[in-house]
Amino acid sequence: MFGSKLKKEYRQIRKMVTEVNAKLTKLAEPQQIREAGASLGLVDRDGTLNLVKQSDTEAMMDLLIFQQAADVRPLPAVFLDSVGDDFLPALERQLLENYLKGTVFSLFAVTDWKKKDFLTLEPLLDGTSFELFDAVLGRIADESWMLAGRFVPFGDRWIHTGVIYAFDLAARERLLSLLDEVDEATGASRRASVSRFPCYFYQWYRDFGTPLGQR
Repeated sequence: MFGSKLKKEYRQIRKMVTEVNAKLTKLAEPQQIREAGASLGLVDRDGTLNLVKQSDTEAMMDLLIFQQAADVRPLPAVFLDSVGDDFLPALERQLLENYLKGTVFSLFAVTDWKKKDFLTLEPLLDGTSFELFDAVLGRIADESWMLAGRFVPFGDRWIHTGVIYAFDLAARERLLSLLDEVDEATGASRRASVSRFPCYFYQWYRDFGTPLGQR
């Protein structure tokens, strides 16, 4: 019985996150979409945006929703300003407010996967450990996995916002070495360019990540 309740909660959360993300990205301007796609290498020379895989779409949506630009208001703030309390379910408002308070995009090692619907994640960069609520990953991940992605507290759970990339633990030193290299676009080490983590890990996932498929 307990397990079925957790699965129902998981499906409801994933459905809400998907719907909220779709609402937010509809607010993006064409130029924002082109820039996000270009940052991920998803725009052809003729300007065509190519979203082939689910991970392509999720990566671009992540950049649009959580972009950090001084002259651009975050889409969650724009959306909250456009709706009144009477037209927004409380849980959606809570999720959007947590999007604005600060999500965590980083790399973690899976250290405990025995609770099935939960994974204990230990930071390999900055941050603290937490339990990720994911009824799908909780059944396929093990101690040989690392997870990179964007995570957010929601109620008494930690969830992911749609972007999550798996890597074999054997790739740990390779990832850390890549992070220590200089990003030619910024002139700083990639490790110091936290706002560009979504672009880095997206590309590395495409190059040598562990495919997750549909979740």
